[in-house]
Amino acid sequence: MGPRQLRHGLSVLLQYNLLYWLDDDGVAIYEANAECAYNLVRTGKILEMIDGSFGAPARDVMQSLLVSGQTRVSDLIAAYQEKIEHLNGGANLDDGEDFPDIDMNSVNGGSESARKPEALIKSKAQLNSVICRLVEAELVDVVHTKTFQSPQDILKGVENDVTDTYFPAGVKGGKGKIEFETKVAEGLRKVRGESKSLKRKLEQNGGAAKRRKISASMGPSNGTTNGTHEDEIDPALDVSELSHHLIVCAPLTV
Repeated sequence: MGPRQLRHGLSVLLQYNLLYWLDDDGVAIYEANAECAYNLVRTGKILEMIDGSFGAPARDVMQSLLVSGQTRVSDLIAAYQEKIEHLNGGANLDDGEDFPDIDMNSVNGGSESARKPEALIKSKAQLNSVICRLVEAELVDVVHTKTFQSPQDILKGVENDVTDTYFPAGVKGGKGKIEFETKVAEGLRKVRGESKSLKRKLEQNGGAAKRRKISASMGPSNGTTNGTHEDEIDPALDVSELSHHLIVCAPLTV
């Protein structure tokens, strides 16, 4: 392969999170991400699990993420908007209302073969709700700067930061070793927490079950517990804030 083919191949592998990489003084070091490669092979089982646990719309969104490897929330919304408008004859994607049903029988004298496929995601509110479900279930993560670093490189980086910040003269004695290990554990929790930033924001509004329980206790008169507007109880994702944050399928074991 020539340099251009090599760069293209590396870009594709990074897009699907199949490589770890580290910039070491201007030299890029790559390592295979075996766990994500395994998940890619098990795509069918993963989608089956999502379908059984969260329904067909969630499976459709997860499949979109698996196909793209990773994407911005704003791009995902735009892609679904285009898909829904196409399937519904150019209807506009409303923030809170489902698309009206369209009679497909008017084509070819009402032939069933002329019926267009129905969109599983029918509104922006529904898409927002599905993303919330997947994030809260930790099936979708936010991509951050260390997402593409191997666990070994992340550990080494945290240890170096702790040493430079708290132990410039080196770790001495048993007490110093315990303090060092504690600081490293705190640093690792902070790194892992970066990918859960969106989940924490959702938890501030209460978990999905809690939000639906509160909504149900208010009765059906509010229009959110027994109709197409149930998705509106989920907090709307701030697209402007998340437009530069990629979301990627979290590691799964099936």
